[in-house]
Amino acid sequence: MGNPPKGILTNQCKAIGKAVETVFVGVPHRLCLWHILQNASRNLGKLSKWKEIEEALRNVVHDTLDPDEFDEAWGLMVEKFGIHDNAWLKETYEIKGRWAPAYWRSTFWAGMSSTQRSEGINRFFKGFVSIKTGLLQFIRQYEADLKGKVEEEKLLNFNSTHKPPICDKDMIAYTNTKFLEVKAECDALKLVSKSKTASLGGLSLYQAVEKFPKPVWKKRWKTFIVSCDKDKGDFSCSCKLFEFRGILCRHIIKIIEFEDVNVILERYILSRWRKDIVRPYEDIRVSYYDPEEFDRVKRVRELPQRHCYLSSLALHSDETFL
Repeated sequence: MGNPPKGILTNQCKAIGKAVETVFVGVPHRLCLWHILQNASRNLGKLSKWKEIEEALRNVVHDTLDPDEFDEAWGLMVEKFGIHDNAWLKETYEIKGRWAPAYWRSTFWAGMSSTQRSEGINRFFKGFVSIKTGLLQFIRQYEADLKGKVEEEKLLNFNSTHKPPICDKDMIAYTNTKFLEVKAECDALKLVSKSKTASLGGLSLYQAVEKFPKPVWKKRWKTFIVSCDKDKGDFSCSCKLFEFRGILCRHIIKIIEFEDVNVILERYILSRWRKDIVRPYEDIRVSYYDPEEFDRVKRVRELPQRHCYLSSLALHSDETFL
C-alpha cells in the first residue's frame, strides 16, 4: 500500500531503529548527525583538549567526501589527540556508515543530515500547546498558526516571483532561498582551476583543483574529477554535491563556463527548488487556506480546461487539427 519513503533520518534510539528495519525494509536509514555531535560533547567534553577535538571532529565529518578520506581523517584525529581507547568513540566509529555524510553522498538527501525539520515542527507545536490545552482550543490555535505559515510561504513565493535576484537566465528558475546556495558555489569559482585530461567524441574529462582558504588535514587543495558530455548535456563530479544536495557544484559550473554551454538541462534544476512550480498541496482547500486566492494556482487549474477546449476544436475538421 502506498509508496515507502526514499530515506529516513532518526536519532540513535534503538527501538526506533528496530521499528524502521521491520516496517521499512530496504529503505535507507541514517542517524541524525546533530545528535551524534551532541553526544560527542557529552562523552568527550570533559577532556582537557575538547575544544580542539571538537573542531577536528567537525572537520572530519564535514570536509571528507568519500569513505576512504573519512577513515584516514578519523585515524589522524584519534592519533593526534590520543583518544584510541574512548569507548563512545569506538562505538560511534563502528556505525559510521549510518551517520557520516561521506558514506551517503551518492544518494539524494536534499542536503539533510539531521532531524532538524522534525525538531522544528516540535518547537512549532510547543509554542501553542501545553498540558492544559483543551482539544477545541488546540484545533483553533493549530489552524491560526498554520494560517501564519501559509502567509509566510505566500510572501516567500511572491518575493521569488516578483523580486528575483539579478542573475543568469538559468538560475532565475530557482527560488530566492535556493538561489543563495547556488550563488555560493558560483562565488567559489575563483578557488577552482581546471585542466582537461582526456576526451573521446563529445565526452571530456577534467581535473578540477580547489584551493582551500585554510588547510584541511594539512591539505591546501583537493582534486576532483569532472566529466562533461557537451552533446548530451551530461555532467558529473566526484564531489557528488548534485547527487547529495541537488545543486550543481562549483567544479561542474567551472567546466560549464569553460565549455561555453548555453543551456543547462532541466534535470539539473530540480522541480523542488523551482519557483514556477505549483506543489500538489497548494491546490487543496482547507479552513485556513483557499487556493482561489492565489493567481499561480488558478492558472495551473485553468490550463487543463484550455487544453480540453483546444483539443475539441482540433477534432472538428482537418483544417482546425492542422
